[in-house]
Formats: sequence, structure tokens, C-alpha cells
Amino acid sequence: MNLQEILEYFSFLAGLKEDESSGYLPLCSAAADDLNLQLRRSPQTNAESRQLNRAAACLAFSRYCAVQNCAEGEVSFQAGDVRVTRGGNNQAQDGYQLWREARCAIIPLLKDGEFAFSQVQV
Repeated sequence: MNLQEILEYFSFLAGLKEDESSGYLPLCSAAADDLNLQLRRSPQTNAESRQLNRAAACLAFSRYCAVQNCAEGEVSFQAGDVRVTRGGNNQAQDGYQLWREARCAIIPLLKDGEFAFSQVQV
């Protein structure tokens, strides 16, 4: 996987400036490592390699959104009949959905870890 390409796509998704993105290199590297462990076979074309890089960036972005959502939390206050709420947005859910869609594109490259077949003897 191309870590630079992963970082660039992650920065695009997160809306980061070029000078801000280097701090997220460990997050992108961890996502790439996690996907490498799930590979059934290596990408055979440039298109598959790019899809894998984008999926790693989406996985990193999903984790970034989850952390951001936890850090911000939900803040609310009430004054009389007026209630103001900030936070509690769907950023983590949106990031996860983006990762799920990217994962669908690389399913042929991944091991199927969600299915198990076993025999039960009586």
C-alpha cells in the first residue's frame, strides 16, 4: 500500500490542510496495517491498489470521526423555554458508513472473517 496516497486521501476526507496532515500519519499507517492483515491476496492491478489505498484512508477517517465525536461530546443548556444543543452529530456514523462502502469495493481482496462453518455432531 502507498502510505502517502492513503494520507492524501484521508486529508481530503477530513478537510485538513497539507501542513496538518502529517500528524495523522500513524492513524493512516495503522489502518493500512489492519487491512494488510485482512488481505486474502495482493492487488493485481493498479485500480485494485488504488481502491485498497482509498479503503485504508476511509478506515482511518472512520476512526478519526469516532475520536472526534467522543472528544466533542454533546453540550446542551436550557434557559426557560429555550434549549440549545450542540454536538451529538452523526459524524461517527457517517465515517463508518463511508468505510463500509469502501470495504465493499475491496471485498474480493479480503478474507471472509465474518463467516464460520462448523459441524455439530450428536
